Amino acid sequence: ARLPGVATPTRPATPAPRVDVRTLPPPALARRLALPRYARCHATWPVQTKRGCAAACTYCVYPQLEGTAWRLRDPAAVAAELRDAQDAGLRAAEFVDSIFGLPPGHALEVCAEVIAAGVTLPLLTMDLSPRAVTPVLTDAMNAAGFTAVGITIDSASDTMLATLGKGYDAAAVYHAAETARGLTARRLWFLLLGGPGESAATVRETARFLARLPAGDLVYATYGIRVLPGTALARQLQASGALPPAPDLLAPVFYAAPALDAARAYTLLLDGGFPASHLITQHDSGTRWLPAVQRVAAFLGIAPPYWRFVPWLYHARRLLRV
Repeated sequence: ARLPGVATPTRPATPAPRVDVRTLPPPALARRLALPRYARCHATWPVQTKRGCAAACTYCVYPQLEGTAWRLRDPAAVAAELRDAQDAGLRAAEFVDSIFGLPPGHALEVCAEVIAAGVTLPLLTMDLSPRAVTPVLTDAMNAAGFTAVGITIDSASDTMLATLGKGYDAAAVYHAAETARGLTARRLWFLLLGGPGESAATVRETARFLARLPAGDLVYATYGIRVLPGTALARQLQASGALPPAPDLLAPVFYAAPALDAARAYTLLLDGGFPASHLITQHDSGTRWLPAVQRVAAFLGIAPPYWRFVPWLYHARRLLRV
């Protein structure tokens, strides 16, 4: 409990020192883990290109955990780490930055070093920012070997994007979708519905965006937002009386706009014309068949991400009535 940055149930975390990530030694996981066993389980190698987050999303604690400024790793060191993963027999690597693609110059340098290092691993990221999606970056990601990306937009409503503090508007979301067509990687769009002010009207705005996505794109949608300590969302809800003045947020507390429920929100998304077989929800994530499918796919040597098979699985479930 005396370590900086560690919280206890009775004491909030003290600030942890912000280190220069360029001075950190390489992870050298091969010296610490039995990587051949992970490779046999088709594990994905996680890699960070930076720490910190300069975004100001109202619900997020990354700025508290890692700082509010980007602290960038040496792109050559990132590429060397990926070569280690490749040499260890891992079958894919995933960038697990708080946001991938920002700042844009650094993301381009990482892609260039990955190419120069001869990395041939399939690359993934589930945190690509719509603000980062440019033709230059899509070309670089294609050349580096990205096979799957998740693009976190949360909403396509100006009202909700402003409420969530995303730092971009619906026009930027539409522009990102048009530009992302240039990615050879499969695309999964993330929605975070149910924030303060969410209504049938704002969900319909998002539905109109989904209806314009390319036929092969998938969407993962949730309804309700985890309220975390020290966030702008927590302060906003406390000020409005939606939360008590000093709630114990160590136990999970969720906020969901009362104007509609999750089922109604998902119905509105589909009413806009988006195919049901391409929409993944919280309920789908918790079904018993998904872990089984993942195990079978791994056993057969099928490379992740397995979410790209969701439309086929939906059709199979309907035929089998499971």
